[in-house]
Amino acid sequence: MTQCIFCNEDEQKVFFKIKTHSFPYALQKCTHCHAYTLAPTPTTEQLDKAYNTGYYGEGEAKFNPIIEFGVNLFRSMRASRAVKGIPESGKLLDIGCGSGAFLNFLHKKYNLQLSGLEIEGDAALRAADQNKGFTLYTGFLQTTDFSKETFDVITIYHVFEHLLTPNEDLGKIQQILKPNGRLVISMPNIDSWQAKFFKDDWFHLDVPRHLIFFKPKDFKRMMQAKGFEIETERYISWEQNPYGYIQSSLNVLSKKHNFLYEFLKTNEKSAFGKRNLFQIGLHVLFAGITLPLFLLVDLFESLFKKSATVEYTFRYQPK
Repeated sequence: MTQCIFCNEDEQKVFFKIKTHSFPYALQKCTHCHAYTLAPTPTTEQLDKAYNTGYYGEGEAKFNPIIEFGVNLFRSMRASRAVKGIPESGKLLDIGCGSGAFLNFLHKKYNLQLSGLEIEGDAALRAADQNKGFTLYTGFLQTTDFSKETFDVITIYHVFEHLLTPNEDLGKIQQILKPNGRLVISMPNIDSWQAKFFKDDWFHLDVPRHLIFFKPKDFKRMMQAKGFEIETERYISWEQNPYGYIQSSLNVLSKKHNFLYEFLKTNEKSAFGKRNLFQIGLHVLFAGITLPLFLLVDLFESLFKKSATVEYTFRYQPK
């Protein structure tokens, strides 16, 4: 049994075995901190393969122009929520900044001192190439030399679940975030109806890249113990949740896992071949027909805090 990557305890229980991956992974629950983690923890070689060029897309963006246009609309809404009420010329760090598109939007609209952190690789190269006004750092959070109490806001959008050392990274955030500073963090919700229904066909499980999950009640309790007081939690996400239903459903119906998602990226399409055109058409048709339904489903689920993803806003109050 794999040791918990959050608290390093050995007492784990298998939640379910993952049959949709060629490697025999399972999702396990820690009886100590209640984290759900991927077991065994992927090796460096397995993670390098999982984060190959195809994962980030090719060219200037990860997805085709139509999808990127929609994603940019949601980025603008996230930006408005993140910076609400912070001081003029405040300092913001986006951990896992990807291409830097979120930071570029902030630079265009707000007078802030912006920084982004991305691990070395294709995403960091894209961020450097498209940088329009932020300081880019490459590497892992633990190895950065940010001064204590530097940032007014730290954002970490759908990155926490990728971390190999999540507890240590939260400790680093405690050091570099100012007292009363804001932490905005979003992640998949393992307590969602979507996760419970689809299990290893769930799009947001994303084996082997997603390494850790928490139920919201456990995550908030753990964060409060670290001095992070919850301000808001947002369960509705038309950026993430409806597509999660679409792709998870297609994963059940099709033998090819995340087939439509991979097709929507900017990667070379020759790998799909002419023989897949009919299947691609069916997947796109399914997405178009079911999207209005899943938008309504997400609205309904958010009322019960059972949506597929959750965004938290915390205030840091050091103890």
